[in-house]
Amino acid sequence: MARGLGGRWGAGVVGQPTHALRPDVLQPGELAPGVHLEEYSQRRRSVAALMGKGEVALLASAPEVFVAGIIPYNYRQDADMLYATGISQKGFLAMIESMSDRGESEHRFTVVVPDHSPSEEAWDGPTMPAHVAEDLFGADVAMSMSQGLPHVARTAASASLLFWEPSVVLASAAVQRTLEAAFSERGTQHRRRPVSLRRLTHRVRWRKSPAEQALMRESAQIASSAIRECIQASHPGIPEAHLAARFEYATKLRGAQRVSFPPVVGAGVDGTIVHYIKNHKRVQGGQLVLMDAGCELHGYCSDVSRTWPASGRFSAAQRDLYDVVLETYKSCRDMCIPGVTRLDIEQRSKEMLCRGLSELGVVPGKPSPESLLHSQAFRDYYPHGVGHLLGLDVHECDHVSAHAPLEPGVILTVEPGLYIPDDPSYGAFRGTGIRIEDDVLVRGGGEAPEVLSQGCPIEAEEIEQLASEATDLGHDWSRLRN
Repeated sequence: MARGLGGRWGAGVVGQPTHALRPDVLQPGELAPGVHLEEYSQRRRSVAALMGKGEVALLASAPEVFVAGIIPYNYRQDADMLYATGISQKGFLAMIESMSDRGESEHRFTVVVPDHSPSEEAWDGPTMPAHVAEDLFGADVAMSMSQGLPHVARTAASASLLFWEPSVVLASAAVQRTLEAAFSERGTQHRRRPVSLRRLTHRVRWRKSPAEQALMRESAQIASSAIRECIQASHPGIPEAHLAARFEYATKLRGAQRVSFPPVVGAGVDGTIVHYIKNHKRVQGGQLVLMDAGCELHGYCSDVSRTWPASGRFSAAQRDLYDVVLETYKSCRDMCIPGVTRLDIEQRSKEMLCRGLSELGVVPGKPSPESLLHSQAFRDYYPHGVGHLLGLDVHECDHVSAHAPLEPGVILTVEPGLYIPDDPSYGAFRGTGIRIEDDVLVRGGGEAPEVLSQGCPIEAEEIEQLASEATDLGHDWSRLRN
């Protein structure tokens, strides 16, 4: 197990934050704020308890993604690797070997570090030695890639069942070929190809520990506060791109490492495009602005949406639609309790939005709520689901069925929306997009769900108050070319 956790090593050989390097962020024994080495060990035990004796789970660092040539984007670790090990660096392999029957958690944890390469280290910095990795990550054994890869390949080939994510592309083509040869060999010997690793890890990851909840609460608070700032800065004439830039700046200033996805900033009809990330127009008076954005804090993602009037006041039609979405949101949010399924919440959102569309007479021909629902015609106005699981990935744990009853510790988004086509037949509702989204924690003991992203209001009057403040009115946006 770990002894010094970075205390004896220089910053170069560790390669990621430790208490010794960042005592302002990490306590002794932590690999992420509030997440102690023992919690990572418990996570591996939870994974091992789902495996039978002789079964193996193999994890790998995510490959680098390059802007062009050898110029990389900022590195982001594979979520399963980060969850099970705390390793946030490229080029690693990790292996969990179950030493006991299913339901028990005895296992062996192996870490394989990249080989030392003077030419690569000149660009990327020193490579972590194996003995440092063993100490830092609490491994039973750690080896260099040249020593460890043959061992991993043999173990994978002989495992009674191998869990590995087949979609993973490794940074090293040589490592990829070696592992694929081992997978092919076990296919011949055992007549079984690897089973998706996520079938294991998602069953553990979807319930968040108290430490994870704290990180996600902070991530959501940072994102919602940044959106609040954007609403205050918004006014006719401001480019959508400036609001996206303000969000990113505001989140990083508050401690986030990156945005969790490209911010959506859609003004007017652009707000009807669910994943509009071009952000290349200017906000016009009378339009609504829809922002869907989130940030990543020590690996944990937030995802928040707000819609506001650029001129500070909703029109009558805009307010009517907003109220339909708001009431749907509140009802669905309150359903985030143990025992309810995501399909239950989805159905509630469809029923309420269909009723709202019908009562307002939005749809030409004025169909009934039942007709909109049963004919699936509502999909023209509500094309996405009401939410998704959230955590180390923005869309988290897709191997967990939507039929599964919610449990305490689960965090999910609630994000109903309405998107009215830009067509004259829709009258005053034409080209209007509205979405309200928060990150919600399911709690036990009869407690109501906790909205983690409550740093930005949702009530129409409060939204109008923020949108009327227009903190950047002193700028002459007309002279800007973007």
